[in-house]
Amino acid sequence: MRNVRWLFLALLFGLTSSTVLAQDPEPTGILYQDDFSDTASDPDGFFDIGWIRFGPAQNLTNSIVEQRDDALYLQMGSFFGLLGAVVAQTNGLPKYIFGDPDTKADLIANNFSEPNQVFRFRIKFVRMTSSNFLLTTRQKQDTVNPDTTDFIVSNITNKAAYALQLDPLKNKVLMAKFPSDSLSILDVGGPSWTVFGSTDFDFNLNSWYWAKFYLYETTLKAKVWGGNLEDEPAGWLLEAQDDSVWTRGRYSTFVMSGLPPFPADNGDVVMIDDVVVEGFGDATAVDETAGAPADFALEQNYPNPFNPSTVLRYALPQAGLVSLRIYDVRGAEVLTLVDGMQSAGRQSAMWHGVDASGRVVPAGLYFARLEAAGFSQVRKMILIK
Repeated sequence: MRNVRWLFLALLFGLTSSTVLAQDPEPTGILYQDDFSDTASDPDGFFDIGWIRFGPAQNLTNSIVEQRDDALYLQMGSFFGLLGAVVAQTNGLPKYIFGDPDTKADLIANNFSEPNQVFRFRIKFVRMTSSNFLLTTRQKQDTVNPDTTDFIVSNITNKAAYALQLDPLKNKVLMAKFPSDSLSILDVGGPSWTVFGSTDFDFNLNSWYWAKFYLYETTLKAKVWGGNLEDEPAGWLLEAQDDSVWTRGRYSTFVMSGLPPFPADNGDVVMIDDVVVEGFGDATAVDETAGAPADFALEQNYPNPFNPSTVLRYALPQAGLVSLRIYDVRGAEVLTLVDGMQSAGRQSAMWHGVDASGRVVPAGLYFARLEAAGFSQVRKMILIK
C-alpha cells in the first residue's frame, strides 16, 4: 500500500519512474578531445584543441609544453629560481594562436566546455623528483578587457578549482578543491584545501596510466588504472559529495609545481595523451559568462524523489541576505540550509534528509522555501525510503 501511495505522489508531481530510481547521470556527449596524433604538423599543440601555456612573459622560464611522440610533453621550468612549474590549460577552444582575432573571440565566448564534466586522460611520469602533478578544473576565466587584452586565461594562482592529484612519489591519489586565495594551489592538501579523500595507488615511472575525474553538481568521483582503456574498473577509487560548490568555471589545467629544477633545463617531465572531456548538455544552466542572473529563482531539486540526498540550486541577481529552509507538510520548519549574506550568482545547497538535530526525517512530502530581497519561492520535494 505504501508503494502505491508513493507512486501516486510521483505521478501527481509529474515525476517519472526513471527519476524515482535516479542514479548519478551519465555524460551525454563529447565536449572536446585530443589524441595528439598530429605531432609532425602541430608540434606546439595549438590545433585540434588549443593548449594555452605560461612562459617567459609570465616569468616562467625553461618550461616546455609541446607535442612529442604523439603525446603532450610537459617539462617543469622555473619562476625566478624560487619555484618549479609547468602549466598547460584549455577551455576546449579549437585552436590557440596568440594575437589571432578568431582565437581571441573563441576565448571570450568561452563556450566549449561545461562545469559538469567527465575528464579522462592518459599520463606517463617520465622524470619526477619533487613535483606535485594536478589536473585542476572548473576554473573561471580571468576578468579582462577584450579591447586591450590578448592573453585571456584562467590564472591558476588566484582561481578556485577542483583538483585531482596523482603523486608517484608518495603513491597517492587525492581528490580536493582549493579556494581562490593567492597561491593556494601550491598548498597541495594543506589547510586551505578541502580534501574529499585520498587513497594509495602504486605508480611506476615510464608506465602509462588512465585517470578519470567525474564532476556533476555536488558529486565528485575519481579513478586511476593501468593497462588499456577497456581495463577500466567498474568501481571508483574516490567518491564524495561537496555540499558547497565553490566554482563553476570551464577551464581545465595540467600543472606541475615543486622545487625549481637544477640544472634549469632538467625539470620534471610528464606526458599526457588521449584527453576526452564529456559533458551533460547543461552548459547554459551554469553559464559563468552570462554574469549575474537576471531574476531570483529556486530550481526544482535534483534528484526528486530522492534518497538520501538532493541538491537545490538557486539564482541570485544581487547580493544580499538569503534564507533557504525546509518544511514538512504541517508547515513546521525542519532545517535551515542557508541563512546569511550571499553574493550574486548561481548558488547551490544540499539537503541530506535530516532535521536541525541531525536526525533522519521520515519519508514523505517536504517543501523548500527560498527568500531573498522580498522574493519567495517554494518547491515540493519527495523523500523516499
